[in-house]
Amino acid sequence: EKGRGKCTTCFVSNVMGQVFLFFWRCGIIFARDILTFVKKLKLYISAQKAMNKIELITNKHLRTDLPEIKVGMIVRVWQKFYEDSFSKKGKKNVKAGIKEISKPFRGIIIAIKHGKGIGRAFTVRGEAAGQIIEKVFPYHAPTINKIEILGESKTRRAKLYFLRDLSPHKIRKKLRTQYK
Repeated sequence: EKGRGKCTTCFVSNVMGQVFLFFWRCGIIFARDILTFVKKLKLYISAQKAMNKIELITNKHLRTDLPEIKVGMIVRVWQKFYEDSFSKKGKKNVKAGIKEISKPFRGIIIAIKHGKGIGRAFTVRGEAAGQIIEKVFPYHAPTINKIEILGESKTRRAKLYFLRDLSPHKIRKKLRTQYK
């Protein structure tokens, strides 16, 4: 069937021509260059397979119960802490063991890093005990009970590090936060 283009030799030569054009455009014209290119391609494919295996393992630990957060949001992050309570001498009614405590931290999200994978983290700038501090929370950590979104502000930047130099009054004025 020469007229219909279903000849296998024509198909193979067409594919080989396309492969040759691809190598030619990449600047590869010698056989040794083609062999090194193929080796690099095999390494790349094996690395992709390894990455897929890592993703399969880590996807089990991703949390879906937390809300989607953005830079500029005012949030309250409830974090779990574990406290050891040992029975003291003279007090017989005190139970010994580990006690779980949940404490909130309120502030503005100034940065979100490391994409959407297992290593995703966000930085919250807030006040604790009269001092302005920044805490970095891993988004998928099991120690985070919940995240409450209290307000949202329009931002044009991915990182709000410039807020470190401003007073709380100027921050409120600059961001024009809308509380829910």
